[in-house]
Amino acid sequence: MNPEPSLLETKDFLFIIGSPRSGTTMLQILLAAHPQVASTVEQTLFQHYVKQWLDTWDAEVRNIEERGWKLGLPILWKEEELVAFLREFLARAYAKILALKPGATHLLDKHPGYSAHVRTIKRFLPRARFIHIIRDGRDVAASTVAAHAKMGFGPANVAGAAVKWKRFLSAAREAAQFGEDYLEIRYEQFLESKADVYARVLGFCGLSATAEWIAEIVDANTFDKMKERGASPDPTTKLSEKRYHRGTAGGWLQDLSAWDRFQFDQLAGDLLCELGYAQPGWWAESAGDRLALPLRHQWEKRRCFLRRLTDDARNFLRGYE
Repeated sequence: MNPEPSLLETKDFLFIIGSPRSGTTMLQILLAAHPQVASTVEQTLFQHYVKQWLDTWDAEVRNIEERGWKLGLPILWKEEELVAFLREFLARAYAKILALKPGATHLLDKHPGYSAHVRTIKRFLPRARFIHIIRDGRDVAASTVAAHAKMGFGPANVAGAAVKWKRFLSAAREAAQFGEDYLEIRYEQFLESKADVYARVLGFCGLSATAEWIAEIVDANTFDKMKERGASPDPTTKLSEKRYHRGTAGGWLQDLSAWDRFQFDQLAGDLLCELGYAQPGWWAESAGDRLALPLRHQWEKRRCFLRRLTDDARNFLRGYE
């Protein structure tokens, strides 16, 4: 049966955004525990589906207008027909999620990749609200590298993790343009006072709950308990315990080497300081670090340049063989 056409207008939509390894899954599990919230495992509706259609449409329109090409869907449809098609696609997808908890008033979707698509989400779902959870990028980097070692996804080194953290976090903060539909919370504050922060998130979402119920849900969803049972926003799905790292704040002090810290600072230290997680120069533990690590950085840059130069020369010579 086709979903009600008013689904996108009558339900409240919640999106958790932010960098991977920032506590987004933990927050999703807590919110999905509310009786008025329907959710499931991570979806990719906007970055893997809606974006592809919109990008293809724009490319074909340009080819028609600028090159005179007579091909593509814009020959058959007007843009509003494409938008209607995509709205129907979203309604069908979210109807499947709603079917998991038919009485729900809120639909919760989460994927860090949504951080780069907040404008598109708001375009199709005007009632959407965004919860952005921010975590110290150094802990994110340590967790990212650990996740790669255990599961093979994400950057394998701190440099790549730093770039990804900064890119996702900066993109997610674009949702602040939506005013009262945007809430920013810190992972570290969540660890210190989970019940209070959880209550604030519920209030932002327009969801009511007693203090007793909040305390019960928080107690049932500690990091260790979620890891032990492989907690998932969808009770029919179990997540691998490999997804879990420490679940604490400050673990980067043990996980990141001096060189890791320096690299992180070079790539994302400005945002780290802007957010108040560090002060300039935080990466140096000693005067020796302050002297040696920048020199190593310069040497690494020269070495990479020489390697590229050598490879280009070899490729050039091969052309004459």
